Amino acid sequence: MALSILAMGGTALVGMLNKKDLEGEIVTLTDTKAEIQVVSEDLSQTEDMLVDERKNEDMAKNMRDQVSAQVGEAEMSLSRLNGQISTVDDDLKKTKIEQDEIDIAIKKVFPDGQIRTAEDFRQMRAAIQQEKQALENTKAELTATLASVQTQRMSQENRVKSGEKTQIERAQKIALNGLEATVIAVNREWGFVMVNAGKNYGVTNEASLLVKRGNERVARLRIVDLGESAVVCAVVEESLAEGTKINPGDKVIFENTKS
Repeated sequence: MALSILAMGGTALVGMLNKKDLEGEIVTLTDTKAEIQVVSEDLSQTEDMLVDERKNEDMAKNMRDQVSAQVGEAEMSLSRLNGQISTVDDDLKKTKIEQDEIDIAIKKVFPDGQIRTAEDFRQMRAAIQQEKQALENTKAELTATLASVQTQRMSQENRVKSGEKTQIERAQKIALNGLEATVIAVNREWGFVMVNAGKNYGVTNEASLLVKRGNERVARLRIVDLGESAVVCAVVEESLAEGTKINPGDKVIFENTKS
């Protein structure tokens, strides 16, 4: 009985001890879980920081790459600029040599020293060109004046010639009014008469011819062909008296010619 009671007491004691250990274990487990949670959060923060760091590293790398590219482009531009500067230097040297040669040539052409440099020569040429332009302008004005004078002279000459022609024609008509010619041929079949007076005597197509025999009027003639020294005429209808004929040797006078 005593052993039973002792055994039961021992079991109860063990049970109490195990319960305390269990509660301690539970507390420990809870603390461990809390610590694990803290560590997990720290780990998550660390991972985020690592990602950010990697992003920053990528950005820094991109910036380094961009800077490197800009530096390379700047170096290429500088190289090209140096090449251009070298070319310009060569051109300047070449131009200087050419200028010196021009100056030497100018001194040979102008030994009096009035023209010493290419600039002096350009100024002299510009002055000569200005003088030439002024002379050309004067020439153009004189040419226009001459053309005007020539036009006026031609107009006056034409008026004089026209007046002279009118006077000559008038004189010819006056002379023609007193001209006496002779019938030199008669074609009775065709009714044509040839008279020995033409253009050389001042005869024109408008001249009026009268055939006379002594004081007798025979017929009137109309010019159909005007030659230099003779005319061929047709007999004006109804001007020839009945039974009368025109014969070679009949006289012809020019009348009713307006003066």
